[in-house]
Amino acid sequence: MESIELLTREETAEYLKISLSTLWHWSKKGILPSYGIGNRVYYKRIEIEEALIKLTPRC
Repeated sequence: MESIELLTREETAEYLKISLSTLWHWSKKGILPSYGIGNRVYYKRIEIEEALIKLTPRC
């Protein structure tokens, strides 16, 4: 079974080179799904990469 790598909000924003505000907007718009565990928010690395593929325009 493959383990799921979770990133914090800060790690995700740094990985994508975006602000926390942009990350929040993307989460609210459904561009990037987020997961709450307790009072913390996490993002799955695989879903971040899938979202990047969807957002990248094709030539």
